Amino acid sequence: MVRTATVTIRWWTCPARPLSNGHSLAGPSINAIIWVRQGKERLALANISEAMMIQATIPSSLALFATPWLFDTPLIVAGVLTAIAIVYLWSVFRRGNVDARWLLPIGLLHGVFAAFVAWHFVR
Repeated sequence: MVRTATVTIRWWTCPARPLSNGHSLAGPSINAIIWVRQGKERLALANISEAMMIQATIPSSLALFATPWLFDTPLIVAGVLTAIAIVYLWSVFRRGNVDARWLLPIGLLHGVFAAFVAWHFVR
């Protein structure tokens, strides 16, 4: 058991040691730098995207399992405002009119939700 831990520690401290699937143990940002220097920009972008996706979904899924689900008014309002934001953003991106003045209403929806939550829990 101790011998396995020693081998594992040496393996993890080895700088940019490539694995069979093209990744290395140096982390996605170092991999991206290495691959960009080798002219493999698409591989670097895919690696960063994969890391961002995993870092966004794993903690969120763990938080969802640890949270008590109460289907109450703030949850319904959040769902409705999210649906409105999705439809609005879809139409804006579909038209190709993406700039700050068209994205401002989405920020205002965040403000509306924050005001609603404050009002809901204060009353």
